[in-house]
Amino acid sequence: MQRWLIVSGIIVSVIRNMLCCVNISFNFLLIVVNDEELKKRIAEELALERARRDSEAQKRRLFGKLLERERISSNEHLTRAILRERAATEEERQKAQRFAKQLEEKDRELKKHDAYYKEQLARLEERVSYFYTTVLKLHVKHEDIY
Repeated sequence: MQRWLIVSGIIVSVIRNMLCCVNISFNFLLIVVNDEELKKRIAEELALERARRDSEAQKRRLFGKLLERERISSNEHLTRAILRERAATEEERQKAQRFAKQLEEKDRELKKHDAYYKEQLARLEERVSYFYTTVLKLHVKHEDIY
């Protein structure tokens, strides 16, 4: 069975690809078609459009999954880097504390040595003074004798 259809100009480009006999007049399309052929071609076009949309949707899903994996990977990498940096900072802090304790201990040792050497110096000065006075007295006695 054949029918006459009047279709607006918007659909003309879609139908032009579907049909072989096209007459265009004043932004309207006058088409003589077979019902079965029209149904078949419309079904084919709808199927192709549906397949294209499904394909695009699948691409978007895959791209979304890829982006999500990349985001997770980046977050994991960043987390590991932060943990490494925290561990290194803690290690440096502990190392600085050990060095500070060693420095304090060395300072205490040096103060002990300083006190010991000052004491020894005082004893030596005292002995020198004693020997000096003793030698001086002996010298004076020796002069008095001669």
